[in-house]
Amino acid sequence: MSGPRWVPRLLVESAHLDLLREHGGRPGLRDPHALEAALAWPRQARTQEPASDLARLAAAYGFALCRTRPFQDGNRRLALLTVIVFLGLNGYGLSVTQAETHHVVMTLSAGSLQEDALAAWIRDHMDPMGPGGNGADGGPGR
Repeated sequence: MSGPRWVPRLLVESAHLDLLREHGGRPGLRDPHALEAALAWPRQARTQEPASDLARLAAAYGFALCRTRPFQDGNRRLALLTVIVFLGLNGYGLSVTQAETHHVVMTLSAGSLQEDALAAWIRDHMDPMGPGGNGADGGPGR
């Protein structure tokens, strides 16, 4: 089996700009090294634990982006979006309500949710994408 498809830095930076346009916030990269470290985090996790599942690797993206805060603004939204993009690139969707998502991201940002707990939450809510690309049956999920 080949490895997972990783989220490219250019996609993360583009997504960040799109999120700022949609939701507002200060543009700009606060710490380029923090961004590089956050994007390397899932690859390092896979190197250290080759049996890591997609939920574990997705959690590594979310945890690292949310906790290192590489951008001036929008880091929590970007962390969630990067988790969703990573899962999508690898054939899975995330079926959650907006309220669930908000709670998890805020808890993660506050430092009350650890990476392994985030992985468990993702694992509980991820669905294989159907032929239409959304959710297990091709529909939008929850």
